[in-house]
Amino acid sequence: MSNVKQSNHEITKSNNFPVSYLRVKGGYINSKGETYDKNGAFINFPRELGDKVRHNLDLSSINKIFDNKIVICLVHERHNYSYFHWTYETLPKLIYLSHHKTEIKFDKIYLPQSFFGRSYQGQAIRKLGFNFFEILDSRKIKSLRAKEVVTIKLEEIRRNPSLELCQMIKSAFIKPSQNQPHKKIYLTRNHLSSRQGRKIINED
Repeated sequence: MSNVKQSNHEITKSNNFPVSYLRVKGGYINSKGETYDKNGAFINFPRELGDKVRHNLDLSSINKIFDNKIVICLVHERHNYSYFHWTYETLPKLIYLSHHKTEIKFDKIYLPQSFFGRSYQGQAIRKLGFNFFEILDSRKIKSLRAKEVVTIKLEEIRRNPSLELCQMIKSAFIKPSQNQPHKKIYLTRNHLSSRQGRKIINED
């Protein structure tokens, strides 16, 4: 681990896992995954949010029932998360968190813009050892203040997951088998009208 401490927050980067996380005592987060310090000033940490200029938070409208809780925020940019984005952008952060529960203690997990209670999401959450009582849905909680906010971001190129990341996700859900499969199934996307230039370069 490598740590960078500033006056009101601390950033930790994992040495063996493609994630970094930001700790803010008395911090705020909103449904866009934006993190603010105890004075309501925006902290420019998650690269998923881009470079848009952000103003200070309106502290009068914040949910304060989590003032005595440690809340994990899994930050994202997109409003409509598909299976792909859930798998390659949300799951790695949950997998990391499941492996570091003693190091990163928490009470709740805040999922901005990405959690809609789909069956594959619930299966993954249970498989990784979490439960739905720990999940906070940003559709119902637009912003909150916590005793400590821990914002986790993925250090990977968007839409281009590395082989190491794919293997990490696979190993979290599939046990190694001694028997080699003799068939492979390929699912084409040719029938979709929304491909918009998306193409498998070696599809033939």
